[in-house]
Order: sequence, then structure tokens, then C-alpha cells
Amino acid sequence: MKIIIGRICKCTSCDWVGSYFDVTSVAGFDFCPSCNHRYVGFMPEYHPTKTDFDSVNVPCPKCGDHQEVQSSGGAGMGENFDMESCPDNILIGTNNHTPLICDRCGTEFEIKLTVTAESIFSR
Repeated sequence: MKIIIGRICKCTSCDWVGSYFDVTSVAGFDFCPSCNHRYVGFMPEYHPTKTDFDSVNVPCPKCGDHQEVQSSGGAGMGENFDMESCPDNILIGTNNHTPLICDRCGTEFEIKLTVTAESIFSR
């Protein structure tokens, strides 16, 4: 029998159940110690359900109206992000919806994602 101290948590991905003391928290996100999934909910108060997609609000480059675009790149928890603060993996998952068409002005546009990686000296 497992003794759980503190708030009881459950992973929405692998069904791990344990103490919040066992959960790793980084930048406001809670990670499961079993599968490293990024969403661990408290029991019994809150049971988030997995959806198929997260979404990103993308501004039209012509009129600025925001278009909601689904992404297959995230955890699929139904989260909604602004493009400026969205994690890269979720932005990458939006590119299967190109070109985008603005609901307000009809402009076709795409998301340009630039990731820079380089090796640099540490000292």
C-alpha cells in the first residue's frame, strides 16, 4: 500500500497517482514523475480531460484580427495561446493549416517560425 502525503495528484496521461511533493514544477507547469507529461491535476477537485488539440491566436498581418488555429504539437489539453508567447512545439504543429485566411479581411497568410540553434563557447 502506497502512503501519499499532501495533496493527491493524478497524471492525465499515464494515470499515475501520488503526492504533489513528487511532482516536478518548472515555470508554472507541473510534470508527472512517471511519464514527464506536463499536466498533473489535483484529485478530486479537478480532473482535466485530454482534447485533441491546443490552439494559437494568430494575428492577421494586414488587419490584426486574431485567427484561432488548432495545433497538434502540444499536449492536447485544449489550451489557448497567443502567438507571441506560445511554445515552439505548439507553433510548429499549426503549419498543417496553411495558408490561413483572415475572417475579417480575407487575406491569406502563413506563420513563419524561425528557430535559431548554434554552438557557442561557454566561457
